Amino acid sequence: MLLKLPYADGEPPDKQRTFLIINIANEVVEMLNVSSVKGKERKLQLQSNEILQKYWPPFCKPSFVKLDSLYRIELFDELSYLILASGKSLDPQEFNRIVTIFQVYRNNNQIKICFYNKADIERYNSVYIAERISATAEDFN
Repeated sequence: MLLKLPYADGEPPDKQRTFLIINIANEVVEMLNVSSVKGKERKLQLQSNEILQKYWPPFCKPSFVKLDSLYRIELFDELSYLILASGKSLDPQEFNRIVTIFQVYRNNNQIKICFYNKADIERYNSVYIAERISATAEDFN
């Protein structure tokens, strides 16, 4: 997903960021923040970060997953407009590897859990949702 959300430390959002959906249950989407490697190579040494060995699709650049924060957002239909790479999934083995690493990290470390409801998501992302709805409508004309 490509979303504009506050950072896990509470800093206000300044841009859209990429997220990997790791679970959807009970009308809640659970995601991990994904960041590109470029310029952040030192961060890869941190135990809280895990490089994606196979990042494409859905991420177009070498990337890593941040394991120390879990983003939980309310599931609603308009989220479909914020999906990356036309919904192409991460390689299944890579996905399972990341989920397992996250579970181990979570069991052994304290993580930050951030929850955002539909109103929060719409407040930060309404312009992006509107742009995608408009682009989709143009595709049908």
